[in-house]
Amino acid sequence: SMVDMDLWAILCKSPGMPLWKVLGCAKAKVEAYNRHGGWLSWTLDELVENTRNLVREGYNAVKIKVGSPHPEDDYERLKAVRDAVGSSVKVMIDANTKWDLETALRWGRKLSDMDPYWLEEPLNPLDINGHRELRSRIQTPIAVGESIHNKFTFRDYIVSGAVDIVQVDATKVLGITEWIEITNLAEAFNLSVYPHTNIQQPLHVQLVASARNSHVVEHVPWLLDVWKHPVQPENGYFALPEAPGAGTEVKESAIEKYAVEI
Repeated sequence: SMVDMDLWAILCKSPGMPLWKVLGCAKAKVEAYNRHGGWLSWTLDELVENTRNLVREGYNAVKIKVGSPHPEDDYERLKAVRDAVGSSVKVMIDANTKWDLETALRWGRKLSDMDPYWLEEPLNPLDINGHRELRSRIQTPIAVGESIHNKFTFRDYIVSGAVDIVQVDATKVLGITEWIEITNLAEAFNLSVYPHTNIQQPLHVQLVASARNSHVVEHVPWLLDVWKHPVQPENGYFALPEAPGAGTEVKESAIEKYAVEI
């Protein structure tokens, strides 16, 4: 993955262009959704206040965690957030692979009352059959990708009808090249790609801008100081970066600051 991204960065720097210009631009700006809004460790009041603040900042999409020890708490948390932000804001929910199929079926149906935009990683990522059955029996779209690391597993999810939202992360597969391959495959099946992102917004904003079936980038306001050319959303949207390269250059000072001896 790192070698592939470095080669793309070299290719971009030769003509002095950002990645999105090299790939071709499908959109002028990219919507952001914020996932720093709903940790399970937060109280209900903290959860509601934080999501309200995100909407005030201009976000039209937020993500909260589910998978509490008592699923009833997930219901109350999502209901409180939906009541707080209204029906027009997209609210994604993420179970981080914590549920078994029985739990996902039961609570996936109940949580659909609050119109979640998607249910992310409800089951073990190796359980393609379970995801296919879940998708066929609940209304909420199923999103997977954070824990998938090659195009062949994505192929099996897509071809078997086990996924609605493909969350391929360029840093978790074989770089930009495989990200493009998987995104093109998803487009052939009329599926959207919303990449999983930890802190790689400078890269994924450019990839999303270049793909017709990719629309929104996950924003987490962590470690923004590591990048030579960071990007920040304003009023819920990222502007496309103009610096040459793939958006993967790290500051020398960040390497010194965060390096860990092994």
